[in-house]
Amino acid sequence: MYKKILIPVDMSHPEKAVNMISVAQKLADADTKFVMLNVAAMMPAYLEGSIPQEYLEISRKAARDKMEAVAKDVGIQAEIEVKSGKAENEILSFAEANDIDMIIVGSHKPGFGDYLIGSTAARVVRHAKCPVMVLR
Repeated sequence: MYKKILIPVDMSHPEKAVNMISVAQKLADADTKFVMLNVAAMMPAYLEGSIPQEYLEISRKAARDKMEAVAKDVGIQAEIEVKSGKAENEILSFAEANDIDMIIVGSHKPGFGDYLIGSTAARVVRHAKCPVMVLR
């Protein structure tokens, strides 16, 4: 089936990762590699300078540790990546740069501006160069 599946994880809803991983496992074969990716939103430059660098590194480590714990709990080996930036841009560029052939993205309950699927998920679906599965 798929050789490399990307599972972007929103750390404000890490519990959704379990379902995303379960679906990824169903699409995988014995050689499939899983990549879990968290994208932290970039802070405005005027704020970034006033926040100690240690805090940003602690935050990235906490995200990595949480994703590692989720992967361990469901019993998969996954490459863990933590990036900063706009979520959809980082997901798309990571997928293209790393030969991802399936993205499984979670969607939140839509608001008025993104009525059918979440705005990040919608942008990933529209611009990805590989199949994308959206889970609610």
